[in-house]
Amino acid sequence: MKTGRLSIFERKEYFKKLCDDKQNQGYLHKKIVAGALEVNIMAFVVMLPFVVLFGWLFYFFNGFNVKDINAGALSSCIFVIILGVFVHELIHGLFFAMFAKEHFQSVYLGFLWKAFAPYCNCIEPLKKWQYIIAILMPTLILGFVISIVAIIIGNLLFVVVGITMILIGGGDFYILIKLAFSRIKSSDQIIIDNPDECGCVVFYK
Repeated sequence: MKTGRLSIFERKEYFKKLCDDKQNQGYLHKKIVAGALEVNIMAFVVMLPFVVLFGWLFYFFNGFNVKDINAGALSSCIFVIILGVFVHELIHGLFFAMFAKEHFQSVYLGFLWKAFAPYCNCIEPLKKWQYIIAILMPTLILGFVISIVAIIIGNLLFVVVGITMILIGGGDFYILIKLAFSRIKSSDQIIIDNPDECGCVVFYK
């Protein structure tokens, strides 16, 4: 394991070295990645049923009151959603750090200017179940939990935030769907997060 903080170039080189090492150890590998356009389209497709479901449940139990919508409320909603995007990546980081042997030393949070979005990258190989949990948790917490709470308390802006966070997490869910349908039947699977693309590489025997 490398020590010290690595630049993006060093992380790419370290990622390549890890992949080479695993192949030299006899592991087979499969890339689970998707381009930005594919992720954006499929994120919407994958999460649309949940958006419709929570929207319908909110309307069924609470109705829809336009008086809840005003400039101040909308501004607050937009601010919370923007903040939520960064918190989303922080939650990834917290769970990556929880599972990684080097904890936060293996986790990198930053802002990708070419995609104009924050990111979280774990440079340490993880077990499959660890990777899945780390990828799922932001959307479960910020999307599904907040949407359910919004329905219970009848808060329209909360449900808008929750549904938006579900959509934002669609890319994560899409990668996990690709992972689930990768047809890798081995129980010995190690996953390395890709520092330069949306997705990961699965090593298995």
